[in-house]
Amino acid sequence: MLLSQQHLWPVGLLMRNKPHKRSRRLKLRVRTSSGPTSKPSLNPPIASPTSRSANSGNSYSESFSNSFAPGASGISLRGLGQKATLVLINGRRTAGYGFAQNLQDTFVDLNSIPASAVERIEILKDGASAVYGSDAIAGVVNVIMRKDYKGIEFTAGAGTAAGNGDYRFSATAGFGDLGRDKYSVLAVVDYYKRDLVMLNETDFGASADYRGKVG
Repeated sequence: MLLSQQHLWPVGLLMRNKPHKRSRRLKLRVRTSSGPTSKPSLNPPIASPTSRSANSGNSYSESFSNSFAPGASGISLRGLGQKATLVLINGRRTAGYGFAQNLQDTFVDLNSIPASAVERIEILKDGASAVYGSDAIAGVVNVIMRKDYKGIEFTAGAGTAAGNGDYRFSATAGFGDLGRDKYSVLAVVDYYKRDLVMLNETDFGASADYRGKVG
């Protein structure tokens, strides 16, 4: 501002900004009113059509052959790689998998989180590096666990592919009320096994002669 002996002249410019846009957040239900979904891990619900707008490209699951982290499953938002997507459990950071994908992409193994103990998944598609750091450039995946379950629950499933089996079993037990009893306990046992399927065991890869196959 300019100051003289007689007058005070403010100098400046006031520009109105647009209203702050709300962050784009997706809420994915892992459980339904009849019980948990049939997905064996958390990767399929996150990469499902309901969250396809989040662009889960460059995500690797346990079925990825040539993996530096065999048996593990990670998530990548906006196609920026798994190391740029932060995975939280109940809003808190969790330890990453012991082996980095491609020897440099550190990530959280979604298969280590039992799907039967998950209530819902929240996905923040906007970058959140200003809040969480460089590992949240692509976005944040927040896994919300169940807190108020009381009772016992068993689920089982099986399937076959090219003569090989795919098995899943889970048991969930919960008791106690945090408001009344001052404690709440939830225990989950999750077992999932997928037999190895070689290419030569499938109809498509059994022979190198593709003349009779469409496409």
